Amino acid sequence: MKNGAIPSNKFVLQANYADSSGVHNGGLLRLIQETWYNATFGANNEFKLRTAPQLFASGYIVTHNNANLGEDGSWVEGYGVGKAAGKTWPELTGKEFPYTIRNAADSFPCAVFYNNPLGDGNTHFLGQYVFMDDKKSDYIYGERSIYSFGDNTDPFVLRTENTKNGVNGKQDTSSNRVWNNKDVLKIEIVLPNTLVTSYMGMNVPAAIEVDDEGNIVSTGGTMTPCTNIKYDIEGNPQKYFWEDYFEMIYPDPDDLAEDDAKAGIDKFNPNSSFVKTAKPFIDFLTWITGISALNVDGNGRQYTDGTVNQTALNKFIAEAHDHLDLYKLAAYYIFFLRFGLVDSVERNAELKTYDG
Repeated sequence: MKNGAIPSNKFVLQANYADSSGVHNGGLLRLIQETWYNATFGANNEFKLRTAPQLFASGYIVTHNNANLGEDGSWVEGYGVGKAAGKTWPELTGKEFPYTIRNAADSFPCAVFYNNPLGDGNTHFLGQYVFMDDKKSDYIYGERSIYSFGDNTDPFVLRTENTKNGVNGKQDTSSNRVWNNKDVLKIEIVLPNTLVTSYMGMNVPAAIEVDDEGNIVSTGGTMTPCTNIKYDIEGNPQKYFWEDYFEMIYPDPDDLAEDDAKAGIDKFNPNSSFVKTAKPFIDFLTWITGISALNVDGNGRQYTDGTVNQTALNKFIAEAHDHLDLYKLAAYYIFFLRFGLVDSVERNAELKTYDG
């Protein structure tokens, strides 16, 4: 998209027909990229808001050793794998990483025109849009494996027709991976104001009706664990109940389905790629909803007004560092409060892990 950007083939055009909110959203995402990437903490000026691939590519590591947060230093981010084990990209190659890895989408406003070859042959104005990186453009966020070979000019192996049979041979191999994507998982919250997202429970309604705006307008049936399988009217397994509320962005479920098909198993097999990949998310959801289940009043009713009792709070404080990157969580919360991101907490928010 711009100088230094990782080549990509997934973009979106966000329309600004009624107002300029799309441009503002794009500007805020660029602000997050700049401020979080450059923010430093502590006497050692650690880049605690950089993502794991950003740390690896830029030559920095972060040791999570803040005793006040319960960290013991066992979690270290920024090192590569394989021949880059214990090293960052600059240490491995002696060169700067040739691209900018992002933690938020880049964009620019534009006017869109089109020609209809079957119409009058004139150029027509379609509207004012924001040209933006897509959320599933996994290369730009460092979700794809990073490779090292030759002169290190193409670490994502995007020019496959040149690299597979080029002077360096086939490069897209496990032996050439220096930052691995095998434990990356990105989940987006897609439905707001549900028992899963608002009131934090593992059980969800057996049936829901969603309007055109993506809001739940009615529920029905008995409550069922969100890890149960949802069947269609013909009795065929359709999806897990949690997939009504959350979407797996990376890895692409279609890619996982291809892997399972090759192995002769389906998505709902306990040993499927989909089930194994989703496990860190299910573990996290089990943990956070377990804490929420403790947050009840004297009559055993779960609080829904923002009240948190001491039992739930103590458990969260004691265990949060094992499940969350608290620096990034705090930064997101600060941005949410400062800019009034009211639709980016229960919905439009993403949960991501780089290490399972």
